[in-house]
Amino acid sequence: MTAARSCRAATPVAPDAPAKPVDTSAKPAARKTGSKIGSKSSTDKRAPAPERRTARRETAVLDALSEGASLKAAAVAAGIRPATLATWQAGDTRFAAAIAIASEAGADALEDEALRRAVDGVDEPVFYRGERIGTARKYSDTLLMFLLRSRRPEIYGTVAQKKASQDSADDAAVHGGVDEMGATVRDLSPTERRQRLAAILRVSEG
Repeated sequence: MTAARSCRAATPVAPDAPAKPVDTSAKPAARKTGSKIGSKSSTDKRAPAPERRTARRETAVLDALSEGASLKAAAVAAGIRPATLATWQAGDTRFAAAIAIASEAGADALEDEALRRAVDGVDEPVFYRGERIGTARKYSDTLLMFLLRSRRPEIYGTVAQKKASQDSADDAAVHGGVDEMGATVRDLSPTERRQRLAAILRVSEG
């Protein structure tokens, strides 16, 4: 054996260094997305498509209004946006008249319910030590005052209401007692409002 070979054999060989564990918890770098026109990542918002006007939706609006719902709630009941209902109302005098009649019919329904709670009262449960022992009739003086103010504002209303009532009476006298469509609808009896609304609904459905 030569000296060179003996030196190589005597030199200790270092063991292989263990491989570093891979960190699997690191999140991959986020890819940068461009804002190219027409790309899928574009955030441009398109205007919602207009709802289709149908007799069924018109009827749903009028039914909801006649039960005391607001214009917004009536639109939701018909499955349309309030803005869409406003557009239909502004562009169609027949439908606008139907809305006025239905709204007054709804006001009648709400007034009847307020009158029932104020004058007839409602039964509320009475509990004692966590157990129901009966009912008690409750009346609403607040509702009663609101009703009196709305029906007799010249007597029970506030100062502003009394002045508005007097101004309205003066305007009616100047114009021969004839007002716009809203006043004409209010002058109808509840029965006449229901009859007119039923006639309009039949035309809409036909």
